[in-house]
Order: sequence, then structure tokens, then C-alpha cells
Amino acid sequence: MIRRLLLAALLMLSFNASGEISFSQLAQITGMPQKHAGSFVQQKYLQAVDASLESSGVFDYERGKSIRWEILEPIRSELLMTPDGVSDQRNGEQLLQLDAGANPAAAALGEILFALLTADWEMLESHVELSGSVDGENWHAVLEPLDQTAGLVFKRVELSGSGLLEKIVLHESGGDRTTIVLE
Repeated sequence: MIRRLLLAALLMLSFNASGEISFSQLAQITGMPQKHAGSFVQQKYLQAVDASLESSGVFDYERGKSIRWEILEPIRSELLMTPDGVSDQRNGEQLLQLDAGANPAAAALGEILFALLTADWEMLESHVELSGSVDGENWHAVLEPLDQTAGLVFKRVELSGSGLLEKIVLHESGGDRTTIVLE
């Protein structure tokens, strides 16, 4: 009888240790540093042609200030996101320059993308519905848009990691998806 009670208690403890995830749990688990840098592999699946394209590169960010996303292979390009806007360069040539002050829609989209890439859960909480699970430091979160602005960026986002954010799967409304593995 005592063995059964102990076994039941252990099962209850393990069940409660992993379960639904909340924004506050994510904030505690993912404690993103003020500055961070690393490399990434990105795979873009295009449903219309049933093909995937792979690229790789490096990234760095400073919380609240900038995210630099540099693709090194197969074609060199650099995306720089700041609270003031977004710029995209290829081979030193400016392809895109969006000023957040002049374009409120671009500002809102940039804010959501910035929050996704830097795990700013407090900002995302007002734009997405959260589901997922946590098991120790390992976590998996699924974000679905609550508003039209977030819906312009993604249909669904899956995020996972062990402590820090390690993998992003961005599902777009047309069936395309981007999978990013951060190293």
C-alpha cells in the first residue's frame, strides 16, 4: 500500500514538472542575455514548387537595439533590424529600407519579428496565444496570432530550446515555412 502511494506521488510530481507553458515560465527559462551572437542554418520550404532552399550565416543582437542577420551562403546578404526600421543589403547594395516612423504597419511588424527573435515574451503576450510544454529547461512553445498585425507575419510559430531559444519554425499563411536552427 505504501509503495503504491509513493509511486502515485512520484507520478504526480513528474506530471506537474512538465506541462502547459506560460509566458512567465518562458521568461524565467529563456532569460535571454543583453547581447548574444552565434550562427544559424535556415531552411525555407516553398509549397508552390515543393522545394526547400538552405542558407547559413551569423547573427548578433543587442536587446532593444538591433538584430543583425547575415547570410553567408549561398548568397551573401545582411538584414539589420532596429526599433527605427529595417534595412536589407546584398553585396553592399541597399535592397530595402523601411522607416518605422514613416510606416506604422512596418513598425508593428518589425516589433513582432524583433520580439520573436529576441524572446521578448512580454511584448508578444499581447499579440499571440501561447500553448506548449516545459520539462526542466527544455521547452516548446506554439504561438498563434491574436491580431491582424501578427497574422501578417505568421500563421503559427513553433519555438523550442533548452534554456536559450534554439529553433524557430515560422509557418506562413500560404503553406511556406522557414525553419531556423540557432547555434
